[in-house]
Amino acid sequence: WGYMPVNFFAPASHYSLNPEQASGIREFQKVISAFHDKGMVVILDVVYNHVGVPNHLARIDKGLYFATDKFGRLTNHSGCGNDLRSDSPAARRLVIDSLKYLVRTFDIDGFRLDLAELLGIELLREIERELLPIKPSLHLIAEPWSFRGRLTDAMSETTYSLWGDDLREGLLEYAQGKGDATSVLRWLQGLPGSVNGRPSHTVNYLESHDDYAFVDRLTERHRRNGSNPTELDVRRHRLALAVLLTSPGIPMLSAGQDFLRSKQGVRNTYLRGDLNALDYSLLEKHSEHHAYVRDWIALRMSDVGKLLCPAEHPPQSYYQSFESKDGQAVALLINTDRSAGSARLLFAVNPSANKDVFLPVIPEQFGKPVLVADSEKVSTQGLQDDFARKTGSLCLPSTSSAMWTIT
Repeated sequence: WGYMPVNFFAPASHYSLNPEQASGIREFQKVISAFHDKGMVVILDVVYNHVGVPNHLARIDKGLYFATDKFGRLTNHSGCGNDLRSDSPAARRLVIDSLKYLVRTFDIDGFRLDLAELLGIELLREIERELLPIKPSLHLIAEPWSFRGRLTDAMSETTYSLWGDDLREGLLEYAQGKGDATSVLRWLQGLPGSVNGRPSHTVNYLESHDDYAFVDRLTERHRRNGSNPTELDVRRHRLALAVLLTSPGIPMLSAGQDFLRSKQGVRNTYLRGDLNALDYSLLEKHSEHHAYVRDWIALRMSDVGKLLCPAEHPPQSYYQSFESKDGQAVALLINTDRSAGSARLLFAVNPSANKDVFLPVIPEQFGKPVLVADSEKVSTQGLQDDFARKTGSLCLPSTSSAMWTIT
């Protein structure tokens, strides 16, 4: 859900059946309740770093609610014409009271704060202090940048999860055969960083609502138009998704990513309703890709998939890596030390578009392997394992990935 706080407290009336009677309030409560009945949480995308048009708060007191430069002009680090003055007690109170209202009135389960760098770490900490006592299970997610800069390393001391553009940009290059094993191993092991004190501090993603569709960035087609993806485009897309869904942290998938949604190469589709609308005919056209994503999610959520989702960063002994001679392809043994039980996972990936590679590892050396994922299908029940082995090494075809459970 997106929630543009034109008035900070009121759901947009044009979604409601009877806006003149404020029916949207009750209707939104019913929507949240329906999701909860299905065991789903609802995280609201809230945009507090700027307001809409007309700028109603500026008519009350521009200097109190908005950041200005030395000439009294509204700053524009949001790209939307006005930036909230986050050090103003009145502005801070407005944001926090709005969030409290949404939790108490609609039973919202969490918030994703747009361009949270403009809110600043002090306001973010204040939000955390005031909201968690109301709902301790609340999920807080921050987009950690703006056109002004990024949030500081001190965010690792909070409960916020931060959008991670490191994987987004790096995995694009890796899927295109331009990256190296060092980078992909960092994501696959969820190695701690300056703002990554635990895996849940990072939201991993390949595309979001306000940028290119991933297939458009990936495609071989002209002008980044992935609306008719090539076979290699699809294989690269699946390789990237396999790495994303194997990596610790919180994976995020954009709507339509499962059926290769394209924005025809357009990056900013803010005013392009024709491109923002989901074309569900693609769900049938790319049904195999949809099934691949669905089944990968099921694998991650299965009992053995819990090995991919440690709550805290495991010791180095939890992982063992095996790299190809060219430094691109890699295999990773997960739960090497059996600290999380007797089962293990072996994940292998080869981003090269034109050559098979041999990795210095075979699944059998660790126990009884069952192939559960390759570049075509995913099944926790097991797949036919046609991967070639040769003198203690595994042959991985070009632009492919695979995962085995090992007992």
